[in-house]
Amino acid sequence: MPRIRLTQEGRTAITAVVDREREVFRQVGGDLSGDEVDACIRVLSHLLQSLDNVEIE
Repeated sequence: MPRIRLTQEGRTAITAVVDREREVFRQVGGDLSGDEVDACIRVLSHLLQSLDNVEIE
């Protein structure tokens, strides 16, 4: 059972950020479909997560 839950305000904020990201990708990608934009967001999210574990000397 989760001990932390998003409030409606938090959900609204996250939705606004995701919508803004999608709009930026649409502008940059031009003819990319919604599915392609979603796939790009997933790939970039995984990339960012993997970079969290990289140690810089």
